Amino acid sequence: LADPDGQAAKIYSEIAAAVDAEVRALKETQKPALLYVSEENTVYVGLANGEQQKISPIELRRLCRSPSNNPDNLPADLKPLDFVPMGNYAVSVRWSDGHQSLLPYRSFLSNWP
Repeated sequence: LADPDGQAAKIYSEIAAAVDAEVRALKETQKPALLYVSEENTVYVGLANGEQQKISPIELRRLCRSPSNNPDNLPADLKPLDFVPMGNYAVSVRWSDGHQSLLPYRSFLSNWP
């Protein structure tokens, strides 16, 4: 920059500080681990602090806000096939009926920030 004390330099410095803070948060945040146990028809959610929560697949799917989701008409044998973390805020769930959900952690975890 031509003027290291100018307005543009100040803005770039603020952007750099914000990016640095986000990268640090990414490194420090531990995402929940989700596991589907078919024998129990239950999704277990393991948290970094050792706590465990559980939710049924139907309950979890009903939290999906996708316009293509029909929470009142879900198959009785619905099960999650795949869990993929999406950043620090959500998990992508691929379902046995072909639907794909993006569920923010705070939508199904009682103590997520």
